This record gives sequence, structure tokens and C-alpha cells, in this order.
Amino acid sequence: MECRKKKRTSGQGEYINVHRHQGCATSEKQKQLQGHSSQADLALSSKTRIELGTFTRTLWLITLKRPREGSAEQPRRPVLCFPNMCTGGCAKCLGGTLIPLALFGFLANILLFFPGGKVIDNNDHLSEEVWFFGGILGSGVLMIFPALVFLGLKNNDCCGCCGNESCGKRFAMFTSTIFAVIGFLGAGYSFVISAISINRGPKCLMDNSTWGYPFHDGDYLNDEALWSKCRQPADVVPWHLTLFSILLVIGGVQMLLCAIQVVNGLLGTLCGDCQCCSCCGGDGPV
Repeated sequence: MECRKKKRTSGQGEYINVHRHQGCATSEKQKQLQGHSSQADLALSSKTRIELGTFTRTLWLITLKRPREGSAEQPRRPVLCFPNMCTGGCAKCLGGTLIPLALFGFLANILLFFPGGKVIDNNDHLSEEVWFFGGILGSGVLMIFPALVFLGLKNNDCCGCCGNESCGKRFAMFTSTIFAVIGFLGAGYSFVISAISINRGPKCLMDNSTWGYPFHDGDYLNDEALWSKCRQPADVVPWHLTLFSILLVIGGVQMLLCAIQVVNGLLGTLCGDCQCCSCCGGDGPV
């Protein structure tokens, strides 16, 4: 619509001119509204396409992988547990922590054979708890085997172990639970022996020139002045207290780690591991 301004002197002509001018302005506003509407429709269409594409990709990612027709690939089994819960990796981490703890416990128990850092002439002068080998057997030997088993779970293949296809990762995780219980008992043994020895105190040469236990019910723990009751070996009380305290802490930590592996092993037995080799025809839990 073309707008033209005509100068007329009559009132009617001015009215017609004004009316035509208003009609022109209305037409221009309609064109502007149509332009804004087209831009809004275009933006909405683009946004819709983006959201649709995102939804499609998300749907594709969460869709289970189906085997191709005629292929030997086995269908992926449903995941009953959290996909990021790698029980084999957790067991390896626990095993790597138990190894140095076992070595420290072994070393602490050996140092107890040298009270005060000195070689003793008569073995009968050693505390009885030293001969129970809490750090050597409980926190040491009985902990090395479970730790090695835990470390091997990460590299165990999903199809079998040692060529036996019936031995899968689930069975390996169940076996690790048994070893974790053994390790828990060994650490508990060391923990109890250490606690009893700390409460009883060291065996030393007393004021009456006899060898025995001058402390009762851990009274020396709160009163350092009582340490003078031990005449020989020198510094036997702090030596005894420090080493058995180390064994006590090591045993407690080992018990906690083995308890975690018991739970982890049961989860691995029921749910499988999140990682699996391709020999089973899948990459899901096994």
C-alpha cells in the first residue's frame, strides 16, 4: 500500500488524507509484527531441533548394545548395580595398602626381641606376648596372602583363571571374601595381643633384683613416675609401649580394610565387576 500526502483545503480532504496516513502506518506495523513472528518461529524451530538432537543422542547412549544378526557376540547382561563400582580396582587398592602395613607389623614384632634396642642375654627376660608373634603371624604372614589375592583381582580375566573357564571373576571375588576373613582374624589376633601387652606392661628387672611385671592394669600409662620400677633393660618401657602401640594401630587398620573387602567381595560376587575383557563377548559386569 502506497502512502501519499495530498494537500487539500477542504475538511473532507484533510480527513481522507489523515485516514490514508493511518492506514499506511497500520500496514507497516503489521509487516514489523510479521517479521518478528517469523524470527521467533525460526528461533523456536532451531531450539526444538537442538533439544530433539540432544534427546536422540541421550537415548542412543542409554540404549543397550544389541548383537548383530549372524554374529557370535553375546547380548549384554543387565547391570543390577552401579556401573562405576569397580570391585576389582577397589580390591587392588586395599591390597596395595595392606602390603606395607604387614611389613611394618613384621618389623615392629622383630624389634620387640631387642628391648631398649639392646640384645638381651636370656630369652626368658622377654615379655611373654613377644613370643606370640602377633606382628609376624597375625599382621604379617596371615595378611600377605590376602593382600596378594586382592592385588591379583584387578588383572583376573573375566572368562576364567589359569585356563579354567568355570572360574570367573565372580568366583574370584567370592574367594577374596574368604581370604579377607582370614586376614581379619589375623589382624584381630595381633590387635588383641598388643592390647593385652600394653595393659600388662613390659617384663624387666625390678627393685628386688628379680625379673617380672611391676605394673598392674596399665597403671604406668597415666603415671610416668612408675617407669622407674624397671631397672633393666634401659628404656624398656617406652620401647615396649611404642612398638606394641604401633602393632595395635596396624592391627586395627588391617581389620578395617579386610572388613571393607568382605563387603566389596560380596558386592563383586553378586553384581560383578564393571570391567570385563572382550573374550566374553561383552564389556559389562562379569
